[in-house]
Amino acid sequence: MRLLILSTIKMGNGQRELISIFNDKELELLISSLPEIDLDDLKANTEYTGYTAASNVVQWFWEVVK
Repeated sequence: MRLLILSTIKMGNGQRELISIFNDKELELLISSLPEIDLDDLKANTEYTGYTAASNVVQWFWEVVK
């Protein structure tokens, strides 16, 4: 349904070509995101600037997010 709606929107400046590189499942994932966030994956792939994974504020953040 979402793909049908997007395909009927008039787009300029080549934006239609950008959307056409995705199949229907990939486009839905981009629009809707994942139903659940894998926090372990997010934590493992987070890059810190000015902090480290051992910083108190970072530890507090992950405690709150869980």
